[in-house]
Amino acid sequence: MEYFYKIRTHIFLVNLSMKKILFSIFLFFSVLSLHSQKDSIFKLTQLQNDKDVDYLSTGIKLNHFWKYHKGDSIKWANPAINDSKWKYIQTELDLLKIPVGTFENCGWFRLHIEVDTQFVNKPLLLMLSQQGASEIYLDGKLLHKFGKIDPHNILMDEPFNPHYFPINITFESKRNHLIAVRYRNKNAQIDFQNNLVSSSGFNLNISDLETVFDFTISKNFYYKGSIIFYFTFFLALAILHFLLYMFYKKNKSNLYYSLFAFSFGIILLISLITNALNKPDDINSIIHLTSYLRVFYISSLLAMLYSIFYNKILKIFWFWLLIMIAELIGKELKFETDITSFIILIEPIRIVIVSIYKKKDGAWIIGSGVITTILSIVTWVIISVTGKTQVLFNQNTYLSFFILLLTYLSTISIPLSMSAFLALGFAKTNKNLEKKLLEVEDLNIKSIEQEKEKQQILADQNTNLEKQVKLRTHEVVEQKKIIEEKNKDITDSISYAKRIQDATLSSKELKYKLFPEAFVLFKPKDIVSGDFYWFAEINGIKFIAAADCTGHGVPGAMVSVVCSNALNRAIKEFGLFEPGKILDKVRELVLESFSTQHNTSNDEGVKDGMDISLMSIPHSDNANKVIINWAGANNPLWYIQNNILIEIKANKQPIGKTDNPLPFTNHVLELNKNDTIYLFSDGYADQFGGPKGKKFKYKQLSDLLLSINHISMMEQETILEKSFNDWKNDLEQIDDVLFIGVKL
Repeated sequence: MEYFYKIRTHIFLVNLSMKKILFSIFLFFSVLSLHSQKDSIFKLTQLQNDKDVDYLSTGIKLNHFWKYHKGDSIKWANPAINDSKWKYIQTELDLLKIPVGTFENCGWFRLHIEVDTQFVNKPLLLMLSQQGASEIYLDGKLLHKFGKIDPHNILMDEPFNPHYFPINITFESKRNHLIAVRYRNKNAQIDFQNNLVSSSGFNLNISDLETVFDFTISKNFYYKGSIIFYFTFFLALAILHFLLYMFYKKNKSNLYYSLFAFSFGIILLISLITNALNKPDDINSIIHLTSYLRVFYISSLLAMLYSIFYNKILKIFWFWLLIMIAELIGKELKFETDITSFIILIEPIRIVIVSIYKKKDGAWIIGSGVITTILSIVTWVIISVTGKTQVLFNQNTYLSFFILLLTYLSTISIPLSMSAFLALGFAKTNKNLEKKLLEVEDLNIKSIEQEKEKQQILADQNTNLEKQVKLRTHEVVEQKKIIEEKNKDITDSISYAKRIQDATLSSKELKYKLFPEAFVLFKPKDIVSGDFYWFAEINGIKFIAAADCTGHGVPGAMVSVVCSNALNRAIKEFGLFEPGKILDKVRELVLESFSTQHNTSNDEGVKDGMDISLMSIPHSDNANKVIINWAGANNPLWYIQNNILIEIKANKQPIGKTDNPLPFTNHVLELNKNDTIYLFSDGYADQFGGPKGKKFKYKQLSDLLLSINHISMMEQETILEKSFNDWKNDLEQIDDVLFIGVKL
């Protein structure tokens, strides 16, 4: 179980610290150069009976054969102190390898060395990399401090990582020397528990000027230059594929690959930033951020593969994304998992294998790049787990050359495979276009031949058609003359009917005489109308009505004549003055008129009639109040009083034949002077129009009347007509429109 935990932790560290892999890639040639150094500063010979002395050679880190004692005492810098009972330890302080409790944030390290006489009093350089703060003593004397060690409170220490910045060191005349290191890392246990950072110690190296110069050149030129080159390379790929996506958005794989290349380039840039920082806390915080970028570039890689091989994002992608986000949340809550490593190692390979098995286009090309990258990561996981990382860098073997070459190629395998895939796609597209062009040429030739045949056929047909057209034209001209004559007769008849109808309508002079402040908006659908207005005065009683007869055009006009005549008879012949009784009598007269036109023994009779709003105003001497009588058949009465529109509902029955005729209700209303009354048919509210081609409706009509109630009746008429025309626009008028307004 412990070994499994170590494997899981190593996998996490390898994925979290991508800069280690990248560092090995970009130092590839420089490492080979360092491996080839043959001149040694010190002779490395292991003592047979005692391991207290270590003989050093160029480029080898001083991390073995150290005596260690946990705790902190400045006297342990003294060479005379007996350290024979101290434990041997490696300075990396790998908390996964050393026993629990060995290092508890502070301790002392002592290394006995013997220097070859030719390097005594010769200037050398000491280089250190660490996670905490340290003081280095040579033969009991303080040589250099890295960071700040507070003698009273370890929590006040200031860790500092110089990243192998060289410090001068000179060995005096004697050959035997003691290097003592006072080392404290206040965050060692916290970093191990929270972030699984197991290496909490330091690495020390002593080299000559030539070796340090080569290392500095490798670090500053090869490493930093290579990272900048690779960052620029991946950024260029990201921009290129994003532009390809913008020009052809249907292929979303370019977008996903652009995001993948951009996020991978950012990880490279972060590795460069962390190498330039000296505070371990800042370095660990930035490295911690790479876990979020990992989710981004892994999800982009998966989205790209799904898009290429499935032409859509599968539902399982959202499952993986949810798991990766949950893992990030778990890490913030100190619950460590490493499912992301499983996803990046397993899911891309699964997609590629399935695609290759199904023989999808480009599966082998994309698969080679993905598999090469995955195998490289697996290789580094195995190397990390087995602890052979340093062997690869400290031995100039074919194995190390092969592993480093494999790692180097893995960084460009996916870009190369993607480029090859796109090249293949462009090649296929060009071939298809070439094939289509040939097909188009063949079709053009066939079309030209067919067109010639058609032209010949048309030429033959035109000769016959010209003869038929001449014959038909003569017939059409004759028929046109007949139709024009009939239309003229019909138009003349309708125009005459209009004159008759106009004669039956009340004159405008009577309207202005009876109601000076009034308007009549009358818009027949056809030449003649089924709607009509009616004004009358008898014995000082003023009458006004807005009627809507069945139908429109000539049939409606004929009904309007019958109904208008019935109104006149009701008040003049029968002496009726209450609107309710007038409507009762008008219904009787209309039914009588229509029943005389037909034999009703086997006929239900004509069902024509009208809807009407009828109002009478008796003479009154009251200067402030007006008494009106009103009755309605289906059509209501509206009046506006104190800026409030009030509706008086009509009886739900027409003037005409109905199943259950009831007497019409006579309403008596007391209104104020300057109140406005409106009588109308349904033509205005039922008109289709507006942006959506819907009816105008009564709600919009009432809002319009309230908005214009304060202006003159003539202006109201103008606005109502304009609003109707604007609403109707180019649509056909569906019914006659009659709208009467009277200000008392």
